[in-house]
Amino acid sequence: MKTIELSDEDYDALMKFSKELQTQDNNGQRFPYYWCPSSEKLEYNVNDEGEETFIFDSSQCESYTPEQYAEVAESLWSDYLTEKGEIGECGYLRDYIEDDEYDWIEYINANSKNTRVYTKDWNREVDYNPSLFYSDVENYCKTNKHHLGRKPSPYSHSFWRMPKMEALVEIIYRVNKQPKELVNEEARRFVYKE
Repeated sequence: MKTIELSDEDYDALMKFSKELQTQDNNGQRFPYYWCPSSEKLEYNVNDEGEETFIFDSSQCESYTPEQYAEVAESLWSDYLTEKGEIGECGYLRDYIEDDEYDWIEYINANSKNTRVYTKDWNREVDYNPSLFYSDVENYCKTNKHHLGRKPSPYSHSFWRMPKMEALVEIIYRVNKQPKELVNEEARRFVYKE
C-alpha cells in the first residue's frame, strides 16, 4: 500500500470532510450527490394566468404591483374609486385592499393606454454554485439571501453516470470510513458494499 504525506492541517481537514460526506443527509438523492443553492424567482407566465400580477407603465418604463400602482397612478386610482362610489369626505382616497385587485386591473385595462397587465409565477431556480457539502450551501443561502430569490434553500443533485466524480467521492469516503450506524444510506451502500 502506498502512502502520501499530508500536513497535520490537511489531514485533519480531509478526515473532517470525509466524515461529513458520509453522515450528512442526502435528501433521497442517489449517490454521489452534491448541493446547489436554490430559491424561488418570478418568471413570466405566457398565458397571463400567473400567481402574481404586475402593471407595466410605459410612460414611466416601470412595473408595479396593483397596490403600488394605486399609489403611483393616484388620479387613475381616484377615478376608479369615484366610479365605485367610494370617494370619502373631502375627496379622501382610501387605501388599496387585496379585494380591489380584480376590479382595479379591469379598470386599468379599460381606462389606461400607457399600461400593460402581465403575470408571473414563482418557480424554483438553482444557482450553480455547487458543493459536496450541505452545510456549505446552507450557509451560502443564509449569508447571501439578499442575492437569491424567495425561500432560499439547498437543492440536491447527483453525479450519477459521472464515473470519475463517483470514484473520487468513494475514495474520500474510504479515507475515513465511519461506523456503519452513523453513515447515511447511500454512503453505506458504497462504503460497505451492501
